[in-house]
Amino acid sequence: MSAYQDEIAAEIADGVIDGAVVCAGDRTGIKRIEHFGFADRSGGVPMRDDSIFDVASITKVIAVAPALRLLGVDMDRPFTDYIDFHAALIAPVTVRDLATHISGFALNGGPIPYFSEDGRAMMRDILRRPPIFPPRTRYEYACWNFLLLGAIVEKVSGEPLNTFCRHTIFAPLKMNDTSLGRPVTDDISRLARTFAMPHAGEISDPTSFRIYRDGLCAGNAGAFTTAPDLAKFNLMLLNGGAPLLNASDIAEFSTNTIPAALHIKRGVGFLIDDPFKPTGFPARTVYHSGWSGQTMIADLENGFFAIVLTARQGDYDRAKRGRFAMLGDLHGQFMRNAL
Repeated sequence: MSAYQDEIAAEIADGVIDGAVVCAGDRTGIKRIEHFGFADRSGGVPMRDDSIFDVASITKVIAVAPALRLLGVDMDRPFTDYIDFHAALIAPVTVRDLATHISGFALNGGPIPYFSEDGRAMMRDILRRPPIFPPRTRYEYACWNFLLLGAIVEKVSGEPLNTFCRHTIFAPLKMNDTSLGRPVTDDISRLARTFAMPHAGEISDPTSFRIYRDGLCAGNAGAFTTAPDLAKFNLMLLNGGAPLLNASDIAEFSTNTIPAALHIKRGVGFLIDDPFKPTGFPARTVYHSGWSGQTMIADLENGFFAIVLTARQGDYDRAKRGRFAMLGDLHGQFMRNAL
């Protein structure tokens, strides 16, 4: 067995995950796809190559980031040029500041300031609460930023986020099993159950869950997709954006614009370098994870992608470390021509 297979077996045995799908390939397509364990162990539903997962924050990079580029949103204009904001700003905050999590909108270790049991109230409150820090002085990953960015997509496009992404991103890429808000099917044999949810096919993120439940759309989470569909998205990244985007869009995703003093590298939406990035991946790498147990990564220099989707049920930190170890193992095999 390969190291990534050993890691999956250990996590299943220890109850960290119910099961997993692993997919890897190059610029020509998928070279390996495998499934392990259960999509829902409690329901006795076996995993499949095409199981549909709630991918949480991967939503940010497969929906909102490309939507901003397709709509021609100017990343360096104040975000308040695009949507009405009803709180005082310490200093102008750009769209790029939101997309790289240096906007000053931050959770700061406490309760989520905009949280409500009412999803519509949350979407109102994000437009009424000021940032906590001056922009570009602090990095703090916060879904707040992508709730605002999702609102920008809706204002500029004139459509709900889920509708716009379906016909403008997912359909052109033939990501036919990908959707926002709810899965494309209620066939229980296709659905993975994610952390803390009683049923498969439900959004695990508490903010996004309430916003979609109450009839609106959220840009921070809420995507459902499969490994084969994410492979199509990653092939687009590896092939200079074709057939959806172009090279300048991919450069926005893969070029760091965060000040060096903040000690992390991000492009629009995507991570470029952080402590989890496996050794062996070059500077031109983009990746993102979902808290419910998923990570995808694209080595733009060498033309490699890999996706690990798990039905996480246990330890977040162990599961995340495990996924990145799997990605590093798959990348090593690719570089040795052994994939």
